[in-house]
Amino acid sequence: MSENTRSQSRTKKPRSFQPLQPLECRYYKDHSEIVASIESGKEWKVVAEIGVIAGISHEVMAKYICQLMNDNLSHKNVLRDAMDALKLCLTEASMTFSTEQAADCVLTRIQRVSL
Repeated sequence: MSENTRSQSRTKKPRSFQPLQPLECRYYKDHSEIVASIESGKEWKVVAEIGVIAGISHEVMAKYICQLMNDNLSHKNVLRDAMDALKLCLTEASMTFSTEQAADCVLTRIQRVSL
């Protein structure tokens, strides 16, 4: 593969969001920005810009949206860990039928909520 082809394939890949790093707000006089860590976490990119909304401060709105998104990301991580643990429980051969049924019900409920 030539160097030119390699560099083109690298540039065409979409940037990945780093869910371990929370979103942050940046406040300016006439608007606010919500920024997220992209790729290696070395730089922050603007993912939303909140302007003046009638009757609502752009700072308050940006903070509210940012908090909702950060909470959502942390809940998804907890749910994902719980699903993985329950999946491991279901693969064990020594579980009783009632334990297996209970774990399967919880796993199904978590999957409906998180996915």
